[in-house]
Amino acid sequence: MRRTCLLLALIPLLVSCASQPFVAGAQGNLCRIEGEESWTLKTVDGQPAKVKKGILDEGAPPADLEPGRHELFWTRGRTDKLTLSFACKPAHRYKLREGEAGADIYGARKRWMVEDADTKEVVAAQK
Repeated sequence: MRRTCLLLALIPLLVSCASQPFVAGAQGNLCRIEGEESWTLKTVDGQPAKVKKGILDEGAPPADLEPGRHELFWTRGRTDKLTLSFACKPAHRYKLREGEAGADIYGARKRWMVEDADTKEVVAAQK
């Protein structure tokens, strides 16, 4: 009985820790970068990334940034590394995603890019 009561008491806490929709602060002065599940954001402008992850969140947690130009460094596994630079605008949401960069004799070439989640404008791309 006690365990059941304890579990029932924890449900609102767990639900409230789930990811919330992006709100750019009281003045709308932040931008958000959302990663891709397999990549981990390690640094922003050479400093350790500050990311928020709720208990029930899946995949890579987002990072909120001040507007302006930033250099972001991601890792995937032990060997894959990715650095992209772009200027983020206040109250915009950006996503890291994989896209096609064309084709060659081996088939379609893939590359990673950051795009504005609302306008779909590519703001940074892997060379």
